Amino acid sequence: MSGDHEVVVVDLDNTLCKLEVDWGEVKAGLERLAEAAGADVEDEGIWPLMEAAQQPGREPLLDDMERLVTEAELAGAHGPRNQALVEWLARDPRPVSVLSLNSQAAVRRALSFHGLDERVSHIVCRDDVRRVKPDPEGMLLLASRHGVDPNRILFIGDKEGDEECAAQAGTRFMHVEEIGVNWSR
Repeated sequence: MSGDHEVVVVDLDNTLCKLEVDWGEVKAGLERLAEAAGADVEDEGIWPLMEAAQQPGREPLLDDMERLVTEAELAGAHGPRNQALVEWLARDPRPVSVLSLNSQAAVRRALSFHGLDERVSHIVCRDDVRRVKPDPEGMLLLASRHGVDPNRILFIGDKEGDEECAAQAGTRFMHVEEIGVNWSR
């Protein structure tokens, strides 16, 4: 990538690091919590289930769901790092930040585990925003924290939602596979 960006923002899970979480088990746990609270449960993903709990009077349910997901993320924060991306970032002197659907605590633990915490300037996670990716709120917050226009950011991610977030925020996007994926401990 040429010098057409001032800041690099990376997704965490399956891009920079891999959280070792059984997301199927987490989803089943969320469904059990929702059913026990009398919430309507359809066959949806983790984030739609948590968003459905964001209703007046459902604060205890949302707290329980957040705790369940965060505990699973923290337990899995020792997973491997993408050595290809770590090396790519080491060659790029620009500031690096993380935008993640994961919890702030899990992102910090994973970065610390791999010795990457000193390389990262800012972290924006689901705890920091009202609307998670692909909504651009988190990316726009990072642009503000770095004092740059969003079009000066390169966002590196692994999912369509990451690319959609970049498009909505007006940032550049690069799929992590363009750099390489080499999981290493």
